Order: sequence, then structure tokens, then C-alpha cells
Amino acid sequence: AEGIIKDVQAGATIPYDIEVDRRKAIKFGFSNLNKTVLIIAGKGHEDYMEVHGKRIHFSDREVVEELIGD
Repeated sequence: AEGIIKDVQAGATIPYDIEVDRRKAIKFGFSNLNKTVLIIAGKGHEDYMEVHGKRIHFSDREVVEELIGD
């Protein structure tokens, strides 16, 4: 994750926030929408993440559906 963050920072030309926890980042994006578009990139259809060499269940779609339902 740190390498990806550094790559994005290197090309950023506008102010940004960093949140490493994917669920928190998606929630932050939703809570700060103001007639804009939220792009959740990187995982696509996958329903898992690899953390320290272990696969754990995580679905961007499920998080978004949970937030929309709130």
C-alpha cells in the first residue's frame, strides 16, 4: 500500500487526504461527496484483499451497498 500511495502522491497536483484502511477511505469518500463523483479504484470485482500474505474477505461493492442503505 505504501508504494501505491507514494506513486499517487508523486503525481498529485491538488489537495488530497490519505487513508490506508480501505473501508474507512470509502466511508470518508461518501461522507465528503458534494455533487461530485467518487472513484473507488484498484480492486474491481474482487471480494478479497491480501494483507501480509493472507487473503481476507473484503468487497468494495458490499461496503458501497452498506453505505447507500444507511
